[in-house]
Amino acid sequence: GEDIAFSDQLKNNGRSSLGLTLGIPIFNRFQVKYGISNATLQIADYQYRLQTVSNTLRKEIEQAYTNALASLNRYISSEKAVVSMEEAFRYVEEKFNVGMVNSVDYNLQKNQLTVAQSQLLQAKYEYIFRTKILDFYNGIPIEL
Repeated sequence: GEDIAFSDQLKNNGRSSLGLTLGIPIFNRFQVKYGISNATLQIADYQYRLQTVSNTLRKEIEQAYTNALASLNRYISSEKAVVSMEEAFRYVEEKFNVGMVNSVDYNLQKNQLTVAQSQLLQAKYEYIFRTKILDFYNGIPIEL
């Protein structure tokens, strides 16, 4: 083949187009800077969310501890109430057996003892429940 000069090639192919692309990395820097800024904001957002969740969890654990303590105090006072009601019932029962107390007063005292025993059971199981919640927060498996 014969060599055709570059200018002749341009004349012969005048209708064709020639394109040139030039990439300037200056504009890439803006994208990188934006990406870094966006990532920094996301990190700050995640840290804020983590702190919020941590505060909420701490508050729930403190409330669970307070509830467990209150249920323990209720259980202890219910035990004392049952002991007191048992003694009062024995006293009324002795009087009833010798005819010094009528059946209405006897049944009233017996009902009060039953209520106290029922409250003791409620307090006991509430205390167990509250301590199981604390165990859960401490990572101890719940066993029934």
